[in-house]
Amino acid sequence: MVSSRCNDAFPVGGDVSLTETRRQLKERIENVRLFDQQLFDVWINEDAPAPATQESWDTCMAQVDACDILLVLFNGNAGWTVGEGDLGICHGEWQRGRHSAPGKVHLIQLGSDEDLKIHDRKPDKRFRDEVAKSGDFTARALSPQALFDEASQTLLHAVTQLVGLGGQDARGSRYHLGEALEWSKLDYRTRADRIADTLGASIVQNGGQKVGARTFTRQIEGVSVFFA
Repeated sequence: MVSSRCNDAFPVGGDVSLTETRRQLKERIENVRLFDQQLFDVWINEDAPAPATQESWDTCMAQVDACDILLVLFNGNAGWTVGEGDLGICHGEWQRGRHSAPGKVHLIQLGSDEDLKIHDRKPDKRFRDEVAKSGDFTARALSPQALFDEASQTLLHAVTQLVGLGGQDARGSRYHLGEALEWSKLDYRTRADRIADTLGASIVQNGGQKVGARTFTRQIEGVSVFFA
């Protein structure tokens, strides 16, 4: 999954939108072959356009959960929000990825530090502050071509890392280094929310449907079961 703004210009002040660059990046990545087989299937939200609604937000979060690699193109803009004062969608995708599987999140900064600051809403500043504190930083790109090059190197590193971890797991090692180590930093309400979000995403990914904020239905052996 590639997470970033769509309509912003890149580079700043140019006449090329990130949507155009994202489509080119998707094509380049999907053209990579391993033994003449397609290696990557890239999801960008241009493939599933939708208005800025809670349903659209949930769709993006489900994609974050499902992807093996989350490539975050960070230009300082937190993206649209569902409600006033909420997280921006770009912030939410990055945060969701880090909470669920931090090892799969790779961030490329678009532009200079000064370029990031042209986005000065409260959600943008909050996003920049959290990224700065996290230490997440893979590379910086100042042009689309530089982004293509940096993305290639980032994906090479990510795939190598995934193969290494898979090999270790196949040999019997167990690396549970993600969410479990973070529980001690969370209050009980937040823990409960995380558990409910994970269970809900699992139900949807296995063919269920979301019917309310925390309610779902799913067919099990021919019977429609309601989950709350």
